[in-house]
Amino acid sequence: MYFCGMKIYLGLTFNDPQLLPPVPADGVNSQVFSPGGLLSYLETYYSLGTPAVNRSALRTEQYRQVLVQHLATGDQKPFYLAAFRADEFATAEELLSRRDELLDAGYPLSAEAAEETPARIHVLHELEAMLLADDNELDLFAGPADRLNLLLGTILRKRMTMRGFIVFDDFGHLYPDFAAQMGDWVETGKVQYREEVIDGLEQAPAAFIGLLRGEAFGKRVVRLTS
Repeated sequence: MYFCGMKIYLGLTFNDPQLLPPVPADGVNSQVFSPGGLLSYLETYYSLGTPAVNRSALRTEQYRQVLVQHLATGDQKPFYLAAFRADEFATAEELLSRRDELLDAGYPLSAEAAEETPARIHVLHELEAMLLADDNELDLFAGPADRLNLLLGTILRKRMTMRGFIVFDDFGHLYPDFAAQMGDWVETGKVQYREEVIDGLEQAPAAFIGLLRGEAFGKRVVRLTS
């Protein structure tokens, strides 16, 4: 993508700065970003402020405290009760990630839940209402979803222009050249890929759960065995 005359290389799997590839040798005015890195860069560019430290653990602890309050005030046993009793921090971390995913997808979690809302999503509505309540003294640190929504709101209010593109719609004519060049690089070892093979169909559920937990590296494949 291009931003203010600068070419940005964005990789969806660049979650660790140590894994980022070097900027190409001819990459004048170029940067390589993970999604989080790009978000931080745009926050700085638009003077929105970027968290100085990694607050993920602090956010999880804050959300754990909200769950404690929710359990103390609720009349019914929520779906997360057993897991929370087993591991409070891990349960808070998981529920907080689900909250962030819903906000990232544009789901109106702060609005009142509709009658047909699934029970578990309804609980997340209740937790969000507790966070937004006037008498709540716990100010949840902004996560990636909150920060992205603030950035998008700023882009809207300032009438900024963003341009997106769909690879095969806009650049599909370049694919044959890409396939030929990439095929040659793979064969000669210039490009290498990582693949994780798990044997046995019976391992598929555990492999999928591990994928959601971020345990996979490269491409995770379940190989059927006879």
